[in-house]
Amino acid sequence: MDNTLSSNLERIKNATNDLRELTQLTEEDPIEDIVAEVDIMSKKEDVSECFTTSFPNGTGNTTGWSKTLKKFPAINPPSSTTDWMFFFQDFPFPQIDLSKFTRQTVNNAAQMFLNSKLTSIDMSKFNLSNCTSIEFMFANSGWIKELDLSSCGISTSIQTTMRAFDGCWSLQTIDLRFLHTCPLSMSYRMFYGCSSLKNVDLSNFNISSTTPNMLEMFYNCTSLEKLDIRSFEFSKLTQGDSVSNMFYKVPVNCLIIVKNQTEKDWLVDKFPTMTNIKTISEYEGA
Repeated sequence: MDNTLSSNLERIKNATNDLRELTQLTEEDPIEDIVAEVDIMSKKEDVSECFTTSFPNGTGNTTGWSKTLKKFPAINPPSSTTDWMFFFQDFPFPQIDLSKFTRQTVNNAAQMFLNSKLTSIDMSKFNLSNCTSIEFMFANSGWIKELDLSSCGISTSIQTTMRAFDGCWSLQTIDLRFLHTCPLSMSYRMFYGCSSLKNVDLSNFNISSTTPNMLEMFYNCTSLEKLDIRSFEFSKLTQGDSVSNMFYKVPVNCLIIVKNQTEKDWLVDKFPTMTNIKTISEYEGA
């Protein structure tokens, strides 16, 4: 028995019940049959055939099977879907081979990469211009260091960004220019625990609701140096507690750019420990 097969057998012996669910073989089946079945599945080009459940409305997730494979095959996306909810949830590899992708329309990106082990992703393959939700989109994807969503189209439809990047503790840079005048009403814990993030530009955001939920939005963003929220109109809020703990553990000298003196006064009154809040004119005239 060569070293590769011996290693595979040992790995399979120590696998959890996920493996047997993957192969649909039982404990009575020879271990060699399970190894062979996994090997066959790892060579499939149409990933949908490898899923333990079918794609309802074209969606699915990799939970329960891809953890057993050494590499992820190039993906042929489902022929017609705009709902990508859960699609790459629990993805266990640092990269995804999207070489076979054409540009995909995504109307729902909620939990799309939840709990993934990705370190990078080419988001130019996805058109988010008609997307309505990115809540939990990259939540708990703690290994990803950079996200560039600038090529995802101009979105004016997203209503919730709740916990979209919650737990992305390695994330250092993010480009959210695709979010343009979106009618946001829910941004709860959007960047919660993004402790490596240094610069966030939300100048295109449109918090049009008078009761948006921005609780703990930047909670524990301990490395944040600059935050551009010039489009936020805090003074129109009817519930002041909707921003509770918004800047918890954000450095007190973080540069926060707001629209005008009215917004600055409101924010200073609410967060007196933040010492570097500037209006657009103060910032650009500095």
